[in-house]
Amino acid sequence: MYTPEEIRIAHPTTFDKCLPSVKVDGVKLPCREKEVIIDPRSTSIVSYINSVLPIAGTLKQNDKGFIYLDIANEYITSVIPFFDDPSIDLPPYYGESFSDGAHIAIATGDEEKKLFSPLPLGDAFSFTITGCYRASLLYDLNNKYVWYLTITSDELTKLRTDMGLTPLPNGESFYITLAYKKTFLSLNDLITDATKNRITLSESAVLLNKLRNIQ
Repeated sequence: MYTPEEIRIAHPTTFDKCLPSVKVDGVKLPCREKEVIIDPRSTSIVSYINSVLPIAGTLKQNDKGFIYLDIANEYITSVIPFFDDPSIDLPPYYGESFSDGAHIAIATGDEEKKLFSPLPLGDAFSFTITGCYRASLLYDLNNKYVWYLTITSDELTKLRTDMGLTPLPNGESFYITLAYKKTFLSLNDLITDATKNRITLSESAVLLNKLRNIQ
């Protein structure tokens, strides 16, 4: 298992919804703020997962070459209620662009092009949940925060090295994206957000106007 310092260093820097807007000259930039906060419900969430959900998944590949560990959708649907917040939204796993549900990313389509050996598709791999974290998003006015589970797995690390890749994706942690918090849903949410975060209503209104201008 990772030590706390290794977990901090290994935090993912990119997430699905803001990937298209964080490339400069083809290079991905971090799409989250540097500060990462462990969610106060982390212990409860990890305990729940360990007692109820399967800590393993099946290796799959979609038609775009993306290689991932398919895991139970309950990692999303049964964990989101822990946050008890109507402005929290599902990750983009159920739309037309990616409809395979909850997963752990193993290798991108670009990495897949470098592979020469057959993949053990259909095989099961286990993992360990190390914590639940929240990060503030950059470049995404529609979504304010992202929640995710950090993962450690000797089996997944070996899988990537057997594939001729680096042990961890982007040199970071394996992870499961849990949820996004929308910037604002309504005027009531605007007021509530201002109250919770101790900022003025006018400051929140500026953000809301920015959101309206891009929709």
